[in-house]
Amino acid sequence: MDAYFQQLVQRVPPPRRPLFAGTLKAFREVEQSLGLVFPDTYKRAVKAYGLGLWQDFWCITSPFSENAPNHPLPWYIPRYGITSGPDHCTRLREVEKDFPGEYPWPIYPAPGGLFPWALTDSGGVLYWLTAGDPDGWPTIYDPHDRPENWERYDLPFAELLFKTLTRECELFRGELREDFEDGCSDAFRPWARWRPESM
Repeated sequence: MDAYFQQLVQRVPPPRRPLFAGTLKAFREVEQSLGLVFPDTYKRAVKAYGLGLWQDFWCITSPFSENAPNHPLPWYIPRYGITSGPDHCTRLREVEKDFPGEYPWPIYPAPGGLFPWALTDSGGVLYWLTAGDPDGWPTIYDPHDRPENWERYDLPFAELLFKTLTRECELFRGELREDFEDGCSDAFRPWARWRPESM
């Protein structure tokens, strides 16, 4: 198992009953439908933690979410009331039609295209550039700004997640609460099922 992922689960214990966590088999079905293979540690993180809030600020998306009891709505994020994943890519492509050249990267399903994997309370989005080995995909951070101000992080998923939690990485610099203890055990809070207002 990835050393950073091991450190993560030791430092931030996963919930006993994660919500919208899926299974590795279910992930294979999602990957087959999308024509993508996700980073192994992303799948392990979703399976271990499910959907919830990291550092009181951001959320890793899950393809197994629901917007009402027993009503699957893939990639739905209750806190934001929107879907991510392929639907988000469709919105980007619509912007690209109106403003050609707006994004300096291709957009999924184009080869190597941007694919969102997390959202923030401030409207920011974390994307992968989906070219090459999934475990080496770089992350592009859109802090809800013009593409020329987006930031690139060339760290594998688990390393980026762990170093963001311990603030060894500059991701979200200036955006997290100053009183948030770095790497604390409550850095993750599971979603309250169908009650985003309780978060």
